Amino acid sequence: MRDDGKDLAVCKAATDGPWYANTSWLGWLASEVTTNPGASAYEWVCQLWYRDEEVMRNHTANARFIAEARESLLHWIERAQAAEAEVDRLRKEHHFDRIELN
Repeated sequence: MRDDGKDLAVCKAATDGPWYANTSWLGWLASEVTTNPGASAYEWVCQLWYRDEEVMRNHTANARFIAEARESLLHWIERAQAAEAEVDRLRKEHHFDRIELN
């Protein structure tokens, strides 16, 4: 089971977003995740690169996933926490906090 508090802390400790996936071919396969769409080396979050397509299967989709996860995971964890807080508030307001729900 995941711990939403720990997962949220991991998100917040990472480099600020948004992140972008850049893919290029310069004699090497290169998929970079950056903080700027026209990034320089100083704005890289990570790189996925190798000379052989067989070794780097799916590198474009993987880079996009890493970039999208930076914002989407944070968003969904915060939404889930807000929804759980609202359920707790409503249970107390309607005195369901005294009833055990399974």
